[in-house]
Amino acid sequence: MQGNAGRGNRRGRPGYDLGRLLDVSVRVFNERGYEGTSMEDLSHRLGITKSAIYHHVSGKDELLRLGVNRAMDALFAVVEEEPSRTGSAIDRLEHVVRRSVEVLVGELPFVTLLLRVRGNTILQKSFPGGMLTLTGSNSASALASTPARYIIGDERDRWATSAGTEGDPWALAEARQATFYNAKAVEVSTPTIKGNSNIETSFYQGTQERWCHRCPECGEYSEIVFDNIHFDPEVKRIRGKKSWSLKSGVSWSCPACGCLIPEDTMRKQPAKWIADNPDAYKKGVRSFWLNAFSSPCQG
Repeated sequence: MQGNAGRGNRRGRPGYDLGRLLDVSVRVFNERGYEGTSMEDLSHRLGITKSAIYHHVSGKDELLRLGVNRAMDALFAVVEEEPSRTGSAIDRLEHVVRRSVEVLVGELPFVTLLLRVRGNTILQKSFPGGMLTLTGSNSASALASTPARYIIGDERDRWATSAGTEGDPWALAEARQATFYNAKAVEVSTPTIKGNSNIETSFYQGTQERWCHRCPECGEYSEIVFDNIHFDPEVKRIRGKKSWSLKSGVSWSCPACGCLIPEDTMRKQPAKWIADNPDAYKKGVRSFWLNAFSSPCQG
């Protein structure tokens, strides 16, 4: 954590070190808003005097900076980890996404503060070689300003249809990459309405790769879809309400050979990405579809 070297070593009042002070302050910022929180509010919540708080920090601004830095430092540390820098592009991406989610869960109050602070203004974090900017899809000035080599659009199907009166926010963001020959753009989203979905449109413009598992009987690779899932449900009434359960395990029917394979067997089978539109490789546009049946965390 940056900027607290001189203060972090101070001996505070018994039971009130900088770490606990920061934890409580961030919770109050999230509840009341940073602008709506006074030092008096913090002293009441902590049960100590304002002078005891000033023993650790210079004021509310420093608490905000420390809280935001804690979230940003944790997120930046993920991209410095060895699995984030070595291996295939897919393996690196999977590691970064998985670890970022772990950080979001582990540092949730600090990440919440990071996303809420200063309302709709741009959040930036500088580091050697560049900076990270977080902005909303409704901020035209942010989307059309600083050049960016990498852009990541999360939950694209829930973006604003227009950044103010400036038009498609994704097009504005992509325009920021015009000065980079090696730019990369990543769109991620759960699809919403078929035929009216940003992520669906982008998916069909790319390689249309699907995560396919190998059948242990015939060796063919196929995507696991609901129509090929077999199970035998039963229902009971408990205090007048229906309660569903399975009489037996779940199995998968291979569309190539028709064999029924138990779920636990399929989870152990090799899997790989298979492209329905390999010509898109020439355009440098890859797209991936991964459904929940393929998640290793299910079951």
